[in-house]
Amino acid sequence: MNRDRFYRRYMGGEDLRSFGVRCGETDLWIGMDAHSYDAYKGKDLREMALDELRLLRGELEDYVAGDPGFARSLTPYNVPPHAPDSVRDMANAADKAGVGPMAAVAGLFAKRVGEKVREAAKCEKLLVENGGDLYLYSHRPITVSIYAGESPLSEKVGICLNPEGFMGVCTSSATVGHSLSFGKADAVVAVARDVPLADACATSYCNLVKSEGDIERVLTKAEADGLLEGIVIILGEHLGAWGNLQLL
Repeated sequence: MNRDRFYRRYMGGEDLRSFGVRCGETDLWIGMDAHSYDAYKGKDLREMALDELRLLRGELEDYVAGDPGFARSLTPYNVPPHAPDSVRDMANAADKAGVGPMAAVAGLFAKRVGEKVREAAKCEKLLVENGGDLYLYSHRPITVSIYAGESPLSEKVGICLNPEGFMGVCTSSATVGHSLSFGKADAVVAVARDVPLADACATSYCNLVKSEGDIERVLTKAEADGLLEGIVIILGEHLGAWGNLQLL
């Protein structure tokens, strides 16, 4: 599937080396610190990332072939103990967020590929982006810009994060892209230590934002649920945020 991921033109920086991998509908952008990239002497990192992505997609496709309800469900879905770890991770994240397990697939792929690359290259800094969902690894602050479609706040607001290790930053939108949403928010950005959980929560909370009046209610719910480090909601010219994050 060919989609214009124009925002990737602005990603990275002089301190990063980046490359992409694609398998089926999954298209990943991977950026890592130049020092680790240049010093790495093992198997080609692009091939390693692609092999891991193929493995993950194969596991998911094989599982869904025998349990098609997993891919169709819009609510939490029980899977057996013998299901692949990747499938169980998606199901667990979706169960906490109250959505179907496929809401966590982009975050799961970004996380697993990111872990594979980081373990091999011993990266000091690593970003894996999958359709607006990010796996981050860094011990220095990182700024993430928020794309919110036609909202006047789109790309005018960013989040400054200090991951101190791993972090997931995932976005769901009712107005951008082709993902199913029952809400109307231009962007709901969920920040969590677990990337599939951030992905599932972004979907869940985006479903609940149907008007300006819902923003405060959803922020309060996110705080009470205790699943996230922080959340940002953008609907038109309105913005709300909660959590351990700094808006720029």
